Amino acid sequence: MSNRCNRRDQGSALLITMFIMALMGIVGFAALETVMRDQSVAGHQKRQKTAFFAAEAGVTESFNALRANEDPTFAAGNLGDTSMYPHGQPSYSLDTSAGAATQNLGLGAYPGMNMAIGQNGAPTFSMRYWRTRVKGEAPGGSLSRIETVSGRVVVN
Repeated sequence: MSNRCNRRDQGSALLITMFIMALMGIVGFAALETVMRDQSVAGHQKRQKTAFFAAEAGVTESFNALRANEDPTFAAGNLGDTSMYPHGQPSYSLDTSAGAATQNLGLGAYPGMNMAIGQNGAPTFSMRYWRTRVKGEAPGGSLSRIETVSGRVVVN
């Protein structure tokens, strides 16, 4: 009778081992799928950040153009060089998707200038305000848009 129990025990050990191996395979495939999904999300986040940084570079170009020319209009540009970005360079440009990319908002008071020191008591300085829309694009199709309002001191 003890010979008969050993045969049953050996068969159940094989089944249990096969079940554990199948379970380990399923867990391994699930872990692989999770890692692949995490890599995909990390790549998307990297492209989004690159597009945002490109848009910020465009905003800086707009500020520089406003400082130099009294107009925030600038030419489109790229970031980095092809050795840094072998699959395409991030770029920035004025964003015309929502209408005019730049809009002169007119003259306004210069902050802190409340003294009446000009002719007829009018301030001698004012601000010309501009609304500027800029977009940044990253290789892979990510897009980021930034809208700014900036001003330049104008002597009356």
